[in-house]
Amino acid sequence: TTQALVILARKLARVVFALLKGQSEYQPKAG
Repeated sequence: TTQALVILARKLARVVFALLKGQSEYQPKAG
């Protein structure tokens, strides 16, 4: 569904934004 894509996009955007900020402390506990 569209909602699923939005949620996935938000998660991805959050990770990318964190990396762009240079936040090495940001490490998602996923695998």
